[in-house]
Amino acid sequence: MASAASCSEIELTEYMGMKAVYELLNKKYRVNHRELEKNSANLNRIIDKFGDVNTSEEAAEFIGRVITAVRGSKRKADEIFNEEMELVASCKRRIDNLKEASDFEGKFSSNLRGLDNTLLATDQVESFIAEPGNKSSCHTKVTASPQAHSEQRIFASRCNRLLAEHLFAVGHYSSALALARQCPDADKIFIDIFQEALTIQEALSRGDTEPAHKWFQEAKFRLKHAECTFDFDLRVFEFYLLVKANKRLEAVQHSRKYLGNFQQDDDYKTRRLGQAMLLLIMRTSEEVDAKAAQNELNEAWIIKRFHLALMNFYSFTSPTPFSLAVRAGITAIKTHFCYNSKSRHPDCVVCHPLINRFAQNLLFGRHDHSVLTCYQTGLVMNDDNPPMALPNGYVYSQQGIADLTGPDGKLTCPRSGETFDASEAKRVYIL
Repeated sequence: MASAASCSEIELTEYMGMKAVYELLNKKYRVNHRELEKNSANLNRIIDKFGDVNTSEEAAEFIGRVITAVRGSKRKADEIFNEEMELVASCKRRIDNLKEASDFEGKFSSNLRGLDNTLLATDQVESFIAEPGNKSSCHTKVTASPQAHSEQRIFASRCNRLLAEHLFAVGHYSSALALARQCPDADKIFIDIFQEALTIQEALSRGDTEPAHKWFQEAKFRLKHAECTFDFDLRVFEFYLLVKANKRLEAVQHSRKYLGNFQQDDDYKTRRLGQAMLLLIMRTSEEVDAKAAQNELNEAWIIKRFHLALMNFYSFTSPTPFSLAVRAGITAIKTHFCYNSKSRHPDCVVCHPLINRFAQNLLFGRHDHSVLTCYQTGLVMNDDNPPMALPNGYVYSQQGIADLTGPDGKLTCPRSGETFDASEAKRVYIL
């Protein structure tokens, strides 16, 4: 890695995705290991019958069964090997991408540390500060300098990947899957993860719990350490479906079989079981639906519980790295003047109404270096284009004053609407 600082940033933003691929690889390994054990046990059972062979015809038939079993085991082993190698290759591709991003960020950070005040006045970082008398306004505008094609590819790839992971973490599986499929360098492993989650979600919304049970059986080795109750929640949901279908006797038998084997001091399961039993006294399916919605025992509830179990399995965190990156970026350019209706700037991101509300509870940025830009032209104000103050206190650049001045030597302040002679504009010196 390029440096400790960039390594920390990479770990912060990419750990979640790397851990998800690892957990999937771990799950596939355990499932595949059980499959191979089953095939091996089946082959051993066939071989154990060798003592029953007495004739040449039986021997030929026995050899044929052994060959068939061995071929089946080999075919399954090849499929498992290819599947696991694909996961390993996915991990390696992501590590290589992270190395590229880390090297670039380390080089970019070194260049930024070497910038002086003159270089800060270029188009890489621009700030807008104007002082109209007692009405101050300050905005920060950050624009990326032109990057090489490979660097743009790195940024675009990481942004799309983090955004897809964010959508997945907040429960928008369809959007995450659509975005992942549109990316040219999308990771097939994550597409499979998103597709599996979407399939289970749609099945639960239809009242089909079989895909969810299959997923839990494959993932319970990890979830049992997180004290996940998703298996119990599925059984409660199945109880609700039986009561809703007016199969109350089957619902009682279901509860005796699956919902009674927990410790009495488990408050969550005790409460959920009591709420489920209340459904038995509801007379109509409409009353059952209303009571289930009130106690959160319906389809919407089980989908939320599945999402929670899914996030626990893949170690997805909240807030997501994408959310943290967005908040950090907004904080870097947020100023007090973004919340003053008279000092908002159309080019300021935080001044946008939607982002303005989103950033309301975020910290304000701390800027060691500020660069003045003209409100009228957006150009940097420096010795070649000095700031000029009108009698009303509003400040524009010399170029801006020239653009505003008409053939008669008069100019109208675009913010106050007052008209002045161009000769009344005085140069401002900032200490």
